[in-house]
Amino acid sequence: MAFKPYVTSWDIQGFNAISFTHSNQKEIPLVNQEGVLSIAVLCGAHIDQEAIDYVSKNPMKHFAAFEIPAVYDLTEGALHHFKKRPLIGYAYYGFIRRYLEQNFDPPKVTPSHGNNR
Repeated sequence: MAFKPYVTSWDIQGFNAISFTHSNQKEIPLVNQEGVLSIAVLCGAHIDQEAIDYVSKNPMKHFAAFEIPAVYDLTEGALHHFKKRPLIGYAYYGFIRRYLEQNFDPPKVTPSHGNNR
């Protein structure tokens, strides 16, 4: 996770590439049932629409690795990321989406009506 006051598409693309490269450094090859998950969350006071479009499209595909870019708009309190389930990695995307929403999305506050004792 990192912060930039103004986040553009180029910013999230570069941050995502650096995050994935760092996450995917390994000295031995991946074997059965091993993989890498790289989630790059770039926070900003203003998120460019092209950056939102970039993180909302289908992520890059890799062998035994997931690369998930996301942007968090601090002004609006909104997390943007790929929300669908692609064919490749279908079984894992439910977990990834829940992880992002539980750890990076702000809590949903419902208005209180009266005294709830």
